[in-house]
Amino acid sequence: MKIKLKKQQLKIYDPVEIFVDGEKIVLQKYKAAQECVVTGEVAPENFSLLDGKLVLSLEGAERLMKELEDSLSVKYPFLNEK
Repeated sequence: MKIKLKKQQLKIYDPVEIFVDGEKIVLQKYKAAQECVVTGEVAPENFSLLDGKLVLSLEGAERLMKELEDSLSVKYPFLNEK
């Protein structure tokens, strides 16, 4: 059996999901439903965007907004004009 590991950020006791994709066995770090992709916080107040592909907590959304504003203002200074 060939084993091909892609770099994942797994630690020794991290829970994993195991599933089959065609002829591949895939190990993937388990993520709880409604886990914020920025902070890792799991809370009922978290909300999802992009048809459920992006889950954020309020803190995660604020951090993401700041990062986007900072990054875009450097790359596209004309966006700062009002």
